[in-house]
Amino acid sequence: TAFIRPYFSSDGFRYAVCILAPSRRLAAQHTAIGGLILFRQKRPTSRIEAYVDLEAAPFDSRFHAIHIHEYGERFESCESTGPHFNPYNRKHPLHVGDLSNVYLKSNTTILFYPNVKGTFFGSNSLYGRSVVVSENEDDKGNGSNKLSELDGNSGRSLSCCTIAVADNFLWLNVVEKLRFPG
Repeated sequence: TAFIRPYFSSDGFRYAVCILAPSRRLAAQHTAIGGLILFRQKRPTSRIEAYVDLEAAPFDSRFHAIHIHEYGERFESCESTGPHFNPYNRKHPLHVGDLSNVYLKSNTTILFYPNVKGTFFGSNSLYGRSVVVSENEDDKGNGSNKLSELDGNSGRSLSCCTIAVADNFLWLNVVEKLRFPG
């Protein structure tokens, strides 16, 4: 087993970046979603903060599920990401990989999640895993079929990225400037 040695910034946080790209297998009628996701965590017991900046073309005003999957994306098709990251074998929607549904309000949607489940410490680290944006919203396991229990009937993957080690540069120059402009 190989472990990634994370970069420790001078402020004591561990940082990560994920650059979303549309699946190469995306049909022309589907929305192409790209963007940037930044993460940071101070201690193994603290929650992860995440900044999500999504860009959609053509724009569609509907919900899409966002999940963390078991494996990093290798082929730009979002098909190698495996199931939702679920190291504790919890029922859906309590997987570590269950983030939320996002409503695309415009061509650009910016979100801040202050309490993402998971960790960047130890063997269940999110480093090297993937983030996937799906074509449908997650039904939170309330559907009447097996897929609802697995992935919330969220459908095909529209875009994905691999969570990589980062320093604090992007967080300080993107997130902090949005929170505290000027």
